[in-house]
Amino acid sequence: MQKKIVRGAYIGLGIAVIALFITIFKPHLTDKKGHDRTENGYAGSGSCKDCHERFYELWSPSHHGKAMQSASDVVKSGELIIDSVALQTGNSWFTPIVRDSNFYMEERATPDEKNIKTYPAVWALGGRNIYYFLTPFEGGRLQTLPLAYDLNRKEWYSNPQSAVRHFIDNMPDEEIEWTHPLYTFNTTCHSCHVSQLNKNYDPESNTYHTTWKEPGINCETCHGPSREHVKVCREAEKRGEVPEDLKIVVTSAFTKKQHNSSCAVCHAKMIPLTQSYPPGEPFFQHFNLITLEDPDFYPDGRDLGENYTYTTWMQSPCVENSDLHCVSCHTSSGRYRFKGRENDACVKCHREKVNNFTKHSRHKTEDGVRCTSCHMPETEFARMTRSDHSMQAPTPQATIEFYSPNACNLCHNNESAQWANSHVKKWHGNYQEPKMQLARLIYQARNNNFDNLDEMLLMANNPDVNVIFRNSMIRLLMNANRPECKRTFLEALEDESPLIRASAAEALQFFIDEEAKKALLSAATDSMRVVRISSSIALSHFSPGMFSREAWQIVEHNYAEYEKYLLTRPDNWSAHYNLANFFYGRGMFNKAIEHFHKAAELESEVVSPMVNASMAYSMLGNTDMAEQELLKALKKDPGNAAANFNYGLLLGQFQRFNEAKKHLENALESDSTMSAAAYNLAVISSRNSLDEAIKYSALAARTNPTEPRYTYTLAYYQSLAGKDDLAIQTAQKAIESHPGYVDSYLFIAGIYEKRGDYNRAIMYLNKAVKNAGIPEQYRENIRLRAEKLKEKAKQADNKS
Repeated sequence: MQKKIVRGAYIGLGIAVIALFITIFKPHLTDKKGHDRTENGYAGSGSCKDCHERFYELWSPSHHGKAMQSASDVVKSGELIIDSVALQTGNSWFTPIVRDSNFYMEERATPDEKNIKTYPAVWALGGRNIYYFLTPFEGGRLQTLPLAYDLNRKEWYSNPQSAVRHFIDNMPDEEIEWTHPLYTFNTTCHSCHVSQLNKNYDPESNTYHTTWKEPGINCETCHGPSREHVKVCREAEKRGEVPEDLKIVVTSAFTKKQHNSSCAVCHAKMIPLTQSYPPGEPFFQHFNLITLEDPDFYPDGRDLGENYTYTTWMQSPCVENSDLHCVSCHTSSGRYRFKGRENDACVKCHREKVNNFTKHSRHKTEDGVRCTSCHMPETEFARMTRSDHSMQAPTPQATIEFYSPNACNLCHNNESAQWANSHVKKWHGNYQEPKMQLARLIYQARNNNFDNLDEMLLMANNPDVNVIFRNSMIRLLMNANRPECKRTFLEALEDESPLIRASAAEALQFFIDEEAKKALLSAATDSMRVVRISSSIALSHFSPGMFSREAWQIVEHNYAEYEKYLLTRPDNWSAHYNLANFFYGRGMFNKAIEHFHKAAELESEVVSPMVNASMAYSMLGNTDMAEQELLKALKKDPGNAAANFNYGLLLGQFQRFNEAKKHLENALESDSTMSAAAYNLAVISSRNSLDEAIKYSALAARTNPTEPRYTYTLAYYQSLAGKDDLAIQTAQKAIESHPGYVDSYLFIAGIYEKRGDYNRAIMYLNKAVKNAGIPEQYRENIRLRAEKLKEKAKQADNKS
């Protein structure tokens, strides 16, 4: 079963998507002064102007204030050059046009096609680098139109083409059709272009009735609802007083963490855990964070170039070692405080280097070089420019090894990374190596290469290693399938970082024992929601019978919180997929099937919901429906490893062994590390060829050394092939790596008994009897068997 948790709409898909945060407009009521008269205590930004006019005037024209505008207002602003250019996106050609001051986009099959489909643009997003435009679709959706406008180059371009990711080793992703749900504003909305959003998605009809209070990011996004604030302040003004309780969130009193959390809500690649974020609350109370396990980040920590600032920000030594926070450098409306005097931002902590800038940087300020040129270089992806907020020194070695951008070659683009590398080494020594050591381990783990597992385990809990790198490694180690990881995960569960604790809790899902259960029950009552939710994922792998009555109450409370979290995003396919897996693990197969089907409905190109639905049908004994689901999956993706594997197992159930073998081979061809496919191939092949059975069982044992059954099976087939000495060596290795696996002792004892070497057989049986890791009832049976062999040994001695 493909039970791996999918971490959200932007991840786990392996496809390109710009994180656009959009919704559907429904007018709200205002009074004559433009003050909001809607519910929930929000009064609208217009209510702030009378008392805070200066701040209002700074905010209203800012990129925060204009994060979303009407498309007609943008057309009237004169910022766009609309020259009737025809550009291809997918299989169609699109042309932007203006008619009666309204903006439209025309679609044609060819540039000269007379048959035209016209889409009205009602909203515009962005305004800093790009304008994206939204058009109404059925079901209350707003869809991102395929052509966007580049304000820097003054030209139109294909947004889906620009959003194709180019991952490590230059393996590009595929262009996504502009009508895909990933370009639907409502579906991918996290309230980052509108204020006080209510998505109002109806799962039954698959429609939206979304509302918001204001387009753009308003005052109340950061200060909370202001109606009571306005009321008490106006009443106090009449009395000539200042109210003791302002009835609003005062951001000037925020701590460093509160400032960072409030900004990260929009400037992070994250997973929302709740429907809304109250300003000032901890980030990890409402979100989980994507880190370097995701290929949108390079192994050295740099990001692809999108607005995923928080993951790089948390890598910054300046953030870790000072009181620096977002509002230190940016105003609440998003403006940069140090424009034109960039080095002043650094002088508080780095005065000596700023005062000796040319000596430190080997560049002159009169050439336009600043501290940020090297430590916060600007990169571009999908026509968006972003500064690297990790603030670390250039690492051209990472460009050489991982294609990661470096500041040197962003300016000196006519030179090679090798050229830049030789210069920085000559000037500043080998400062890159500590970062490169971490990056190499991340790269190896991403590629399921755990040859350096010991180093990876040390890195995961090393307090001297940055939290983002440690967290990334813990998540990547979940793929290692190695018992050595357990201790690392248990230690990480005690970490001061809620991000680390959450990842460690999720990782413990692979260790179903008393020690892990005890640790997870503690995590289930953690103060941070992200940890509690992650513990739910792991606890769902334990059977209810493993818990006391009191412990089960904790678990059930956690399960309820986990379900609530997933259902905050009912229009997200991965939420239904994860919820279905959750129900499957609890034996609730009909509910699992319901949510697998909903996941497949919302994302028809992903086959994992179909594969797992087939497993749920099998558990209910409905093999016909199980086969139908797998055939649907294979029709969409004939090479899918999981679909082929599960269909191979089902065909084996039907005793259609030749067909089963073919699909298991397909699975192994698609995923050479799929040990379960290799194991089942060994079982099927053993009917006709012991050599093949040995080959496949050896592959299973090699690719998954944590499963002692695979090594034992290899020894078994070696013995059947007449290679008893080799079989004993193999089974002995199984005992060394898994001393609690009783079958290995019995197997070796059986071979020696068959040879008449009763003393050696008894020796292995006694080893099992003395092993406290083997259940007592087994040891008692083995003790009785050893006694019988002693009698046989005496009889054999008497005969001789």
